[in-house]
Amino acid sequence: MAKTGNQPSWVKEFRKSVKASTPKGWLVMQGKKESTRVQIRKDGKKIAAITIPYAWKESD
Repeated sequence: MAKTGNQPSWVKEFRKSVKASTPKGWLVMQGKKESTRVQIRKDGKKIAAITIPYAWKESD
């Protein structure tokens, strides 16, 4: 499981924004090699996951 206590502030704000603008169960997280991963869950089970072509880093 990912550690959530030591995350940069941009990660917290990004996740908060995603939560406010998507249906319940949509999650974003760091994927392999600094990519971004989107995961969709329903009733506690993963129903879909995809890596999208955006770096997992803060940008201007």
